[in-house]
Amino acid sequence: MNRCHNHGIRGCIMSECDLVQGEDMVNHPPHYNMYPFEVLEAIHTLLGTEGYKHYLLGNELKYRLRAGFKGKDKVQEDIDKALFYNKERLKLDSEGEE
Repeated sequence: MNRCHNHGIRGCIMSECDLVQGEDMVNHPPHYNMYPFEVLEAIHTLLGTEGYKHYLLGNELKYRLRAGFKGKDKVQEDIDKALFYNKERLKLDSEGEE
């Protein structure tokens, strides 16, 4: 079952998630929901936790650096994506401290 990044739990039915109205290009991009598994979980499994942290940091930087270059209507979306990857990375860091 997919994990909802809005709630951070498994079992949220993304199509019924009250936080998702239409297409959510930050938390639930439709092109990431084409498989019976969460793409980010597969990447985490393949890269391991340290590799995954680097992947998250790279994506955060990518979205921060290109914000504003895809059109004014996409600036906030890119910043939100950067913040999403930052939040995921910080969550892993805090889990490692426990």
